[in-house]
Amino acid sequence: MSAVPQLSLPSPIGRLTIFEENGAITSLVWGGKSTGKPSRQLLSAKRQLVAYFAGTRKAFSLPLAPEGTDSERRVWALMAKI
Repeated sequence: MSAVPQLSLPSPIGRLTIFEENGAITSLVWGGKSTGKPSRQLLSAKRQLVAYFAGTRKAFSLPLAPEGTDSERRVWALMAKI
C-alpha cells in the first residue's frame, strides 16, 4: 500500500503539509512532512499558498476533495461562500 502523497512547506503560521489523493487536495494540516515525489497538484497548491502568504493571491484554484462527514461538508460549503 502506498502512502498518500503529501508536501510540506514553511509558512508564517508554521509548517504546513498538503495532502493529495486522486488528483485533488484532501487536507491541509499543521506540521507533517513531505513524502515521495510531489504531484503537479501538490506543487500548484504550494505555489498558491506561498503567493497567498506573500499577499499576491486572494483566491485559490485547486480541485478539492476534503474528507469529512456530511455535516462537516455542509459547513465547509457554507464557509466557502463567505
